[in-house]
Amino acid sequence: MNSAPNPSQRRATGDGIDQIAASVRSGQVVLFLGAGVHASKPALPGQPAPPPDPRRPLFAGALAEALARETRWTERFPNKPPKDHFQRVALYYELSIILDEQLKDWEQKGKDQGLLQPQDRPGSATEAIDLRHRGRARLANAVQRAVTVGKTPSPALCALAELNFPLIMTTNYDRLFEDALLMAGKNPTTAVYQPRQPRARMIPSKTRLLKIRSSSRSTVT
Repeated sequence: MNSAPNPSQRRATGDGIDQIAASVRSGQVVLFLGAGVHASKPALPGQPAPPPDPRRPLFAGALAEALARETRWTERFPNKPPKDHFQRVALYYELSIILDEQLKDWEQKGKDQGLLQPQDRPGSATEAIDLRHRGRARLANAVQRAVTVGKTPSPALCALAELNFPLIMTTNYDRLFEDALLMAGKNPTTAVYQPRQPRARMIPSKTRLLKIRSSSRSTVT
């Protein structure tokens, strides 16, 4: 059985927390946010996990399943659960969503009308480039819907937005923390990392937000 910490250990732990709190109050801490900030409360011991909160953005596995339902992924790869293959599902969506929809439409309407079955792959390099360009735009829209439509900041995000973080870095696509900052009466300056563009200067602001990957208002990267 573990012994209780001695008074010196308790003081060290308390002093550490107090030091972090003091650093946050004085604006000396950089906040880093990942997807876990949207996680639901964990299940109680012996209880099943609660269902995902529909007010929060989808996690990668759930988003992969949503993307797969719009395509023929499950039909073509029955032994590859979408939730375990997010990157592959996203790439398949980008490359195949247009052709899959054309084939699905033919099966529902055109087949009985005697129309020719549409091709299941591009007929030329030019067509492949065009299909991928259109598919990427569709993928960006699908991700944007998954992280914005009907989504609201969680109590945890709202609490963090109230604290004094002069710089926040995030890998999240959604804009929920921006919304939480605005609700807290702050006017953040937001910049999105763009590796192929000249480095942008952030306008001086008490609160600056750097989005490392992308934003729901820009193309998915």
